[in-house]
Amino acid sequence: MQKLNEHELWLSIANNDLQAAKVLLQGKLYSTGIYHCQQVAEKSLKGYLAFKEQDILKIHDLVALAKQCIQLDQSFYSIVESAEELKPWSTRSRYPDDFVEVEKSELQKAIEQAEQIFLFIK
Repeated sequence: MQKLNEHELWLSIANNDLQAAKVLLQGKLYSTGIYHCQQVAEKSLKGYLAFKEQDILKIHDLVALAKQCIQLDQSFYSIVESAEELKPWSTRSRYPDDFVEVEKSELQKAIEQAEQIFLFIK
């Protein structure tokens, strides 16, 4: 089996998170699924940065990562809004002190946003 480059590995893992979110939608596990949507965006952005041989900060802030990408390519402005909306889900719905019940429609929208970011970068 051929070894993937770092950026390809980031995108492969992002795709796994995207597929997981879709399965969790079908299983009505909306709060868990939305976390995976944030992960799709984060790993996709980090994959682009790896492709451009940039330092990858160990952060979960999608907006900060998108801004780092914008410095390399202005077309990343087109995904900033989706990044802003997905940003809170790195922690929300994962821990009791910040838990939020997620509705089906919220997860469906998050999947669309995550997929937009993933496909834009891919």
